[in-house]
Amino acid sequence: MNDQMVDRPPRSADRKVAGLTELVIPRPLDTRKVLARGSYRSSQVDLLLSKYARIRSDLRVVALRSDSSLGHRAYAERVKEYLEQSKEELEGGRPNLPVAASLLAGADRSLVWLLSPDILRQRCDVTLEQLEQLRPKPNALINNLASAKSKPAAQGDSLDSDRELKQALEDGLNNINDLDKQIVVEEVLQARRLSVLICYLSLVLLLLLAAIPFTTTTIGAPDRQEGVVWPVFWPSSASDNRLTAGIFLVLAALGLAAIGAAGGVVSGMLKVRDSRATLTRYRTSLLNLGLKPLAGAVAAILLYIFLSWNIIKGLDVTSPGVFVLTAFLAGFSERYFLRVVRAAENKPEDSGSHRREP
Repeated sequence: MNDQMVDRPPRSADRKVAGLTELVIPRPLDTRKVLARGSYRSSQVDLLLSKYARIRSDLRVVALRSDSSLGHRAYAERVKEYLEQSKEELEGGRPNLPVAASLLAGADRSLVWLLSPDILRQRCDVTLEQLEQLRPKPNALINNLASAKSKPAAQGDSLDSDRELKQALEDGLNNINDLDKQIVVEEVLQARRLSVLICYLSLVLLLLLAAIPFTTTTIGAPDRQEGVVWPVFWPSSASDNRLTAGIFLVLAALGLAAIGAAGGVVSGMLKVRDSRATLTRYRTSLLNLGLKPLAGAVAAILLYIFLSWNIIKGLDVTSPGVFVLTAFLAGFSERYFLRVVRAAENKPEDSGSHRREP
């Protein structure tokens, strides 16, 4: 049975003792469901979980008030609905983080009008500290909230008490929540973009491997007529058989792609070692780390083809080690790969040594 149905008999721990009777507080989030998807594990979803827990806790405190006016009940019901909808979004099969962030922001703003004077001022202090840390600093909101807070607290606990302070606090929270939602949206979009890029690079890698027999050529050692330094492993039986030669070309390219991927892994390891991961950027940082070896493999294959054409200025293939070294450097350093490509672009057309198999 859905634990969010309003007609469920509330447990004694969730029932208001006096005042807002029959208000059923949504249950805590099932973190096993929310964090079951590896793509969201330990990412900015943790921020939404903590915000849900805080708002739910505040709503439980508010539900114990003696004031059960229609105004208080309307705001309490609104907060409850926001929490229930955000719970469904986060625990769903495919969590929609931007929508959940918007719903929790609405619950946070509505909750302001239910806070008692002492809790209201405590919340103002926390919000002022958060606003001070924003860049650029929202001075208008800070001054408005500080001015409203400096006024004497209203007597009583009616919905209209401290209206100016509640409105100023709501404006400040709205600014903070908008920025939080923007961070969530940007991180989700960046993660999707990186995932698409990984798919594209995987497809490019497969296409390059399939095209290797048609786009590369063997290079003879300059000091002897027989014996081939291209590819790294070349059996004598492959010389007279096009199919066998093509297979070994692909295998050699695959081996060099693995070396390029290893260079990407080493480069990514060094970047991770010298940087710090933030909670909101954790997922995209993992995708960037996974992109490094794939990009390194593609770069190694491209240099593999360019070297076989012998068109790269300043690089002469005299031993298999040239292929291995350039493959690793292509994966390790993007600057090295781009510099080699530029050298190929600047190669004069009449330079000569481009040779293809018939």
